[in-house]
Amino acid sequence: MVQSTRLPALWLTECRHQPATQLPEHSHTRAALTLVVDGEFLEVIEGKPHQCGPMSVLFKPADAPHWNQYSSRGAHSFIVELSPELVASCQPFADFRRFVMADRRGGQGVPAALALRLYGSFRSGSSALQVETEELLTELLANAAFRYRRPRGPVPRWLRCVRDRVHDGYRTPLSLGSLANEAGVHPVYLARAFRARFGCSVGTYLHARRLDAAIEALVAGDRSISAISSELGFHDHSHFNRLFRRVIGVAPSVLRRLAATARTAASTQTSSDRTSAAGWAALRSVSRSSR
Repeated sequence: MVQSTRLPALWLTECRHQPATQLPEHSHTRAALTLVVDGEFLEVIEGKPHQCGPMSVLFKPADAPHWNQYSSRGAHSFIVELSPELVASCQPFADFRRFVMADRRGGQGVPAALALRLYGSFRSGSSALQVETEELLTELLANAAFRYRRPRGPVPRWLRCVRDRVHDGYRTPLSLGSLANEAGVHPVYLARAFRARFGCSVGTYLHARRLDAAIEALVAGDRSISAISSELGFHDHSHFNRLFRRVIGVAPSVLRRLAATARTAASTQTSSDRTSAAGWAALRSVSRSSR
């Protein structure tokens, strides 16, 4: 364990696991949300494997049996444990009995970005950590519950093909008319069927997919923000910034710096490192001014 903070109904822990460590099957009495800051590991929950790498987000229900195999890199993780009372209060919008977020179908951009903001609040020693943790956790779980929800009823093959087309073709120009033409249905029928089965419009699904890809590119840090927004089909840089702030709560540039600071923290041997602490504090002040 690197450091830990106890809050009402919440336990926040930063920990490191050594390379090639294997943990035998065990369980925890509290539900837990994990952000992998760095490193890799395999976690098998109730017999189902989940490969977790940097910026993966994983949720485990309470008492879920699982075991872990850490890679040759080990892992640096941030873990938020929830009390049963807090889990119960979230139950209306998130079914924690089946809620596992490690599976990646095109990325975990938004949940990872929100979890990264939560980690930043934790590392900066925020005096409002309780409120910020509850707010970000609620946003994260609501977003994840939305994206990992089950379709409403059986999904026709043609509609699955449309969803896959949007999911995989988010970088290309798409229109409701062209998607309907490919599926052989009327655009109005497509729009209604998509919303009825997946709980959102085609446009909302497309924006979410592009935002996920943008977050992954920002975290990677090898392209300019304007290039990322252009490549992903956003109308212009200002439109991308507005959408990003509305969903994530900070500007794209702040998230990029937050990811870079997290990588530095992961490579720091002690959590009391003054340079790292100063970096988090400075970033926190920038985050406030960017909202």
